[in-house]
Amino acid sequence: MTPMDAGAELTETVKERLRVAKNLVDAAVTGGRVVLEESSRTRRRAKTSKGGQAAVPSIEYSYGELGALPGEEDAAGDRPPTDEELREAARDGARDAALGALRVEALWKIAKIDLDRTVTEACDRG
Repeated sequence: MTPMDAGAELTETVKERLRVAKNLVDAAVTGGRVVLEESSRTRRRAKTSKGGQAAVPSIEYSYGELGALPGEEDAAGDRPPTDEELREAARDGARDAALGALRVEALWKIAKIDLDRTVTEACDRG
């Protein structure tokens, strides 16, 4: 038998604090999911770039990295992508879309905390 079954009523203050706590926990959990997904995405990309070696971002470029000049042949650039490369690109696109949706959800849950506070204050005044 729960307290609610016994006829016990929660006060408005307790209800409000529980709602605020729930909103904070929701925002924290969703934010944590974003961080975990972004870190696994970074690790996955570091493994796949440069043949499995960890990639270190760099702003230095050599002339060899710029590609061939117009009219020069580039053997690697002349072949169409393989089926595996196309599947990997599709998976990356799906992961990017899922991560974008998760980011939007996290932002909404954070904004919801302030919105709930604003609505509660407005109701208390009126």
